[in-house]
Amino acid sequence: MVTYLQTDSGTANIAVHVRKKFGNAVSRNRVKRVFRASLYALREMIQGLDLIVIPRRAARGLGSFEITLLLENALAEAGMRRKK
Repeated sequence: MVTYLQTDSGTANIAVHVRKKFGNAVSRNRVKRVFRASLYALREMIQGLDLIVIPRRAARGLGSFEITLLLENALAEAGMRRKK
């Protein structure tokens, strides 16, 4: 789940919130690292946004490539496109 707010600043603020129900500390920290890396790869799409990302349990087994594609699709549905 991705929640965002458009801001006037040129930088993006990102919060990745993983609940305890997700798993133990190792799995929670791993998914946070993967989501941050994926959002870094999409940094030109999220300039000027404040994002709150809440991963669901289904993201536990996914790799960074799959998560990057899912985030890119979610951001594209919200009207943000990758700059070419």
